[in-house]
Amino acid sequence: MAMDACVSRNIDIFLHINSSCPLSDQHLLSLNHHHHQALTLKLGEGGYGSYTVVLTACLVIVGIAWLLRQLEYNVDEGKSQELREYETTGDSSSTAEGQWALPGKWVRPLNSMELLYAVGRVNTAQVLYLKSTSPVTVQLVQRALTILAENVLLLQLEMVWRWWWPWFRRTKAVTVHLSQSTEEPMAVYQKQMNAEYDTSNGPLWHATLVHPQHSSQESVLVLTIHHMIGDGTTNMLLSRDLLTIINGLATGQENHIPCRDLVPPVFQSLFSLSDALTVFTLFFWGCRNNILRSLQGGAAYLLPSPNPSPPITKAITYDFSREVTAQLNSRCKEEDVRISSVLLAASIFAYTHTVQEEGKCTKQMEVTHETAVNLRRYYSDRHQEALGAVAFTMSLKHHVTHDSNFWALARRIQQDLYKALDQDKLPLHFSQLGCLLSFIFPINWVLEWCGLRSFAYSQIFLTNMGNLRTLLPATYHGPIRITRLLRSFSAHYLGMCFGVVTQTFDGCLLISIDHYSNKTTDETASCFLRNLVQILTDVASNSTPSPFHLIKPHVPPSNS
Repeated sequence: MAMDACVSRNIDIFLHINSSCPLSDQHLLSLNHHHHQALTLKLGEGGYGSYTVVLTACLVIVGIAWLLRQLEYNVDEGKSQELREYETTGDSSSTAEGQWALPGKWVRPLNSMELLYAVGRVNTAQVLYLKSTSPVTVQLVQRALTILAENVLLLQLEMVWRWWWPWFRRTKAVTVHLSQSTEEPMAVYQKQMNAEYDTSNGPLWHATLVHPQHSSQESVLVLTIHHMIGDGTTNMLLSRDLLTIINGLATGQENHIPCRDLVPPVFQSLFSLSDALTVFTLFFWGCRNNILRSLQGGAAYLLPSPNPSPPITKAITYDFSREVTAQLNSRCKEEDVRISSVLLAASIFAYTHTVQEEGKCTKQMEVTHETAVNLRRYYSDRHQEALGAVAFTMSLKHHVTHDSNFWALARRIQQDLYKALDQDKLPLHFSQLGCLLSFIFPINWVLEWCGLRSFAYSQIFLTNMGNLRTLLPATYHGPIRITRLLRSFSAHYLGMCFGVVTQTFDGCLLISIDHYSNKTTDETASCFLRNLVQILTDVASNSTPSPFHLIKPHVPPSNS
């Protein structure tokens, strides 16, 4: 097969959850041919018979492992004593005395979501821009990180394969990996974001203190935490505790740092073995049949093809002023639409603008987008600040035409999210599919090895932390404060084209675009951010974005 022919073909995998089928906690997955969640996979045009074999083999392997994992959770005799105690109490506050949490002891097996992030080597970043009346020294940060790691079991975890499933184990000693640099903060972020972890020896996090050469009162702390142990909320809580410790050390005061709980493994309690068998059967046959059917043809990528190797994650940022942020929030209140729905609608419009500039639009576009969901919303109050990877994604799709109304789209998104999150609780139930969804990683590794473009099952991924006023304040009782921050996650082997990361910090809406060298070019990412900023600015000032028109496809004249 000629290489140019290979490159011209594409793979587009789309996981669509049809939210019209409510699920109850008592009967989680009563699935049949008329009422079930749709799993649709689309591949490129013809000639990919070998991909069917590879995809099927991956599905079988991860499916068998997943079923065995579910079986272990449903057989009490196979559980370790420490895991039974943990599941019974759901409390890790006594970690110093619990046998399972002693140094070098096994903590618990990874759940399905954590396995997905572990297999994909997904990383998260928290970049804190600091300002202080006195220089922030590396010795001060080293001491603060050590105190934090000693009080937080999460920062003492390592991941080790135990027979056929990975487990978390506590490291034998507290280890802090802190470096210092004088490079540009974004260069340090990119290097650290794409670095590898020694998962079997820990720790599963790194830190770098950056001292800009132009100012002695400013510094940047780059924290990267493996996604298998952290998410957006976890990173915020750790950053808040760290700034509290640093300011306490700088002023000579002793601050109480809570020993935060680990996330309790409650997902498996929602699943019975029969549910697991049902989901696996539906998932496997649905994927297999759709793969074979999709080999007949599929939609081409609408954005320019980048260089697929080496795949890295990059980020570009934009900070709105307090005035524009206040205007945008006011517009949302007037229209009775949440800011997260507005951000999603704006991202969809920005994507259509970006594709339009490439001249590859049709009369109607179907944009698939994903939203990060904090599963703590389904937890009890005592676990709202539990640490761990408790974020899952939910996928929806919406059509955009030349006359689409912005606020109508935002309301439709809000209604779909409300039904899926609050009524059907789909993210909580389908978080068990993380193990099965991890097959995308070996497929993209094979595509990278072949020099082909990685496929994507969605165009946009949005993670919005909302207003960080209480979760991560800007000021603390001391000389060191946070002036701005950057959140990011490495997902170049996952299935999204753009990651839209947003939060409101110190009254300003902060937006960053995560883009991936094996899916989009730097120019395309900059164009997408520019369009997104323009749309949100128009909405804040005029209540509606500037009109746009999708380019009509060129139809060659008929010979008749």
